[in-house]
Amino acid sequence: MSLSTMDLYCGNGHSNKSELKQHYKAQELATDKESAAREKHLHLQELLLALFQDIRHYERDELAAQREKAKIQHETEVERMKHREKLLLAEKENEKLRMELEMERLRTERANKKSSKEKIRDWPNRPESGEFRYSESPILAESTVLGTAEIQ
Repeated sequence: MSLSTMDLYCGNGHSNKSELKQHYKAQELATDKESAAREKHLHLQELLLALFQDIRHYERDELAAQREKAKIQHETEVERMKHREKLLLAEKENEKLRMELEMERLRTERANKKSSKEKIRDWPNRPESGEFRYSESPILAESTVLGTAEIQ
């Protein structure tokens, strides 16, 4: 049976000083235990708060890193598309120039054939028998200048 402070103070029950001292000591001990428990609880709450803040900072940093990575990937994709577009345009331009070069080559060949025929027709010293000297032939002279020694 425990006695309340009021009972001890008012003289109800045992009124000796030692019981009163023991009661105060027990209350003080209980208060110290409660205080220690409260301090430990506050310390644990502070640790949890710090842990949650660290987690939140980590998640925020991770999210920022993911955004940065996505931004870089997007920029890389845009640059790749621009490069591909330039490459396609360059290929089209290359094909166009190749076609123009081929057309010019064909025109030149036709013009050379016509001019060779005209040169033969207009060649004043052309032998009737088909025999001619190498140095007198306008076709061979032209071929020699162009780097080919074939009769066209």
